[in-house]
Amino acid sequence: MALGLFLATKQYAALILPLLLAGFPSLRRRAVLGLALLVGAAITVPFFLWDPRPFVEDVLLFQVKQPFRDDALSLAPLLARATGLRVPGALSFVAALTAMAVCLWRRAATTPAGALASAAVVLLAFFVVAKQAFCNYYAFADATVLLAAALAGPRSGDPASAHPPTARPQD
Repeated sequence: MALGLFLATKQYAALILPLLLAGFPSLRRRAVLGLALLVGAAITVPFFLWDPRPFVEDVLLFQVKQPFRDDALSLAPLLARATGLRVPGALSFVAALTAMAVCLWRRAATTPAGALASAAVVLLAFFVVAKQAFCNYYAFADATVLLAAALAGPRSGDPASAHPPTARPQD
């Protein structure tokens, strides 16, 4: 359910769906992903059904129409200040798709934890070149890393996970 709430939080969460599909290969894992998608849909679809046109305008088209922001926390304003060139908005999608391709090619998204870690890489690639990116955008990527860490657990064969920490004698 937390993953479903996570997916319903921001529009660009749709960027990570291919990674989630790759990271949930087993039937049980797919059931978890299916539940997450249902939770996300249960939150989002009523607003779409209430009035589809404003929903599309406000949730999707508004993001495309946003102006370039000189105060964004990304490389775009730095480049604009240094060269006078403004990065096209589509470049953030190119960066995200490139990061996704590398993550899928390197098979980084073969587990739920790997899929979420890869998703964080994709989101960071998207934000770092975006015409608009602020602290809350990076907090979303941070939350993705935390979800990945929560799902990772100890690795098999990891000596640190095989033995519980021993108590140190008191001095």
